[in-house]
Amino acid sequence: MKYRFFHIPVLDPEAQTEELNRLLGRHRILSVDRHLVADGWNSYWALSVCYADTETAPGAPGETASGRNP
Repeated sequence: MKYRFFHIPVLDPEAQTEELNRLLGRHRILSVDRHLVADGWNSYWALSVCYADTETAPGAPGETASGRNP
């Protein structure tokens, strides 16, 4: 099991959101913890993602039709 941490600005989330979505699409996700840090223009989402070490293959058991793990 591994962890990955994300800091996603509320006002400009695109780049970090793409990185998060790539991780979610490639791995079996065990848990996601998220917290909004409210600081005006500097507000951001802090996320902790726990995932399995191995990558999932498209259509692997446990994936939904969208290719993401439940």
